[in-house]
Amino acid sequence: MTKSDIELLLPFYVNGTLDEQETKQVGQALAENKDLQEELVYLQNLQTHVRQQKNENSPSEFGLKRLQRVLQKEQHLNEDRQQLEMMSSAKNRWQYGAIAACLMLVVLTVTDMKTDTDYQAAGGTAISQHNGIVASVSFSPNVTEQQIRKLLLESHVFIVDGPSALGVYKLVIVDGNDNTIKKLATRVDLIESIQIE
Repeated sequence: MTKSDIELLLPFYVNGTLDEQETKQVGQALAENKDLQEELVYLQNLQTHVRQQKNENSPSEFGLKRLQRVLQKEQHLNEDRQQLEMMSSAKNRWQYGAIAACLMLVVLTVTDMKTDTDYQAAGGTAISQHNGIVASVSFSPNVTEQQIRKLLLESHVFIVDGPSALGVYKLVIVDGNDNTIKKLATRVDLIESIQIE
């Protein structure tokens, strides 16, 4: 055996855990090598010191009981935490059902939607729905919605766009009659300006 092999076996030699053959080999190497003897003395002193520390710092009976109480308390806390988690998951199950119901509602709505071309955008294509003259109209600021509605119904005029940021409405005069345009133009109490496009 080499010196490094013997050095690796020295801690086991000090503990007395080597078999007979290894013990004889380490004993022969110790007799021949002074460095190994010094290492052996160091390991024996270390072992003695560690054993003394263990005896000085070992917990008493009270310390052991205290440790057992702490461990029991932690175990109870873990059990309580697990019970709370199970209860909270049971309370939140209704949320999964609500999500599923919302998804079903979306699916049913999408599948029932008609893809016909009857729908018109609220923007610029609405003017083409009505045949007639298109006019831009701005109403007086003190006019009520009820007065505007009454005027439009009497004149057979439809709002197709507006009001814009400046308060301008686009109207379609269905009959395309000049008399209707003149009638609207004479209503200066309600209409500020009218312009044919």
